[in-house]
Amino acid sequence: MTVTGVDDDIIDGTINSTITVTIVDAASDDDFDAVADQTVTASTTDDDVAGFTIDQLDGSIEVDESGDTDTFTVVLDAQPTSDVVITITSSDTGEATVTSTLTFTPANWDTPQVATITGVDDDIIDGSKLQPSLSQLMMQTQMMILMLLLTRPFPYQRLMMMSPDSRFLKLKGPQGLMNLEPLTSLLLFLMLNQHQMS
Repeated sequence: MTVTGVDDDIIDGTINSTITVTIVDAASDDDFDAVADQTVTASTTDDDVAGFTIDQLDGSIEVDESGDTDTFTVVLDAQPTSDVVITITSSDTGEATVTSTLTFTPANWDTPQVATITGVDDDIIDGSKLQPSLSQLMMQTQMMILMLLLTRPFPYQRLMMMSPDSRFLKLKGPQGLMNLEPLTSLLLFLMLNQHQMS
């Protein structure tokens, strides 16, 4: 006799089931009709793990202060036995607000729900709260090549790199991706200046 576990998507832990073995009187030798039923216990181990998955849809979340919105989705990884409430908070509500809560039930647990982020106009010139990411791409003998990804560029940007002998390299580049080469192998700092270049 083979006992097969059933995948139910429910987080229900290990479940013990009773398997009953019975003589079918109508289809069996009458001498076996009086034989008592016997049982065995089968333990089914749960393979479902509680959790949730976030999908940023286009790979990133970006909003501006004009009330622009962006979204991401949340979905549970397994079916709960009761409601699951997820709270979403913003670290700075002066810059962006978010959908406050999402509620999943045993019926809709596998349907992604949308959370909305809305940019807030604070009348302050504080730049983008999405920080530029700086990554080292390649190291050569006396030259370091850097790449700067401007995630939220201003209309005019000036990039300044200071070398140990106080010389400056200033670059004005297009929005998006730019390659920068420092004057020497040692880069002291990199500064973004949002003021218009003359």
